[in-house]
Amino acid sequence: MILTVTPNPSLDRTYELPSLDRGAVLRAAGDRVDPGGKGVNVSRAVAAAGHRTVAVVPLGGPEGALLDRLLGEHGIEAAGVPVAGSTRVNITLVERDGTLTKVNAAGPDLAPAEAEALLEIVRTRSAVADWIACCGSLPRGLRPEWYAELVALTHPGRVPRVA
Repeated sequence: MILTVTPNPSLDRTYELPSLDRGAVLRAAGDRVDPGGKGVNVSRAVAAAGHRTVAVVPLGGPEGALLDRLLGEHGIEAAGVPVAGSTRVNITLVERDGTLTKVNAAGPDLAPAEAEALLEIVRTRSAVADWIACCGSLPRGLRPEWYAELVALTHPGRVPRVA
């Protein structure tokens, strides 16, 4: 089993547009919503290859509930940590000629107790993992040392880590 840790997951909403005209009201030709974030993308690739993966993610608000559901639809078990803030939503605008414009949200501000809960679920789930992939940006509220704490937490075990 590959455990992925994504401290700042997202819902990635994509709109297809004939062209991007600033200041105009635009009508999308198509749209979709995908589970996102670097570690979630790793889990999606692992699941698509037919292997078991568990995604450790903070989940907040209706956006977090939708992310949890979409992960399940992709065959990914979510080890979600409830957080007070809403899971971020990123927007991608795709023009007919292939030009992409991305707007990435900052994500929720995690409280110290929420950060500790993420570490605890990683500690618990890493006991049965073959690999751990820690991926992506840190949300507000997590110190830059948070990844180092996570590595130290799992280091005594036998689990290889990819960062």
